Amino acid sequence: MNPLVMRGLVKRYDDFQLACDFEVRRGYVTGLVGANGSGKTTIIRCALGATKPDAGEVELVDKARVAVCWDTPP
Repeated sequence: MNPLVMRGLVKRYDDFQLACDFEVRRGYVTGLVGANGSGKTTIIRCALGATKPDAGEVELVDKARVAVCWDTPP
């Protein structure tokens, strides 16, 4: 099983819509790279359950095995 799989993920905001299929394969180190406002943080927040997607599904390994260090407190 891969640690993170997103299928048909959609998150809508007033002026932005994120739509993606994303997979982190087991045994790989994966980074998200993109311009400001491209959806990197939204992808991470959806993966962790901090933001609810409007459509699609997220499969994540046990969250106890995932570490995240945000730049600002929630």
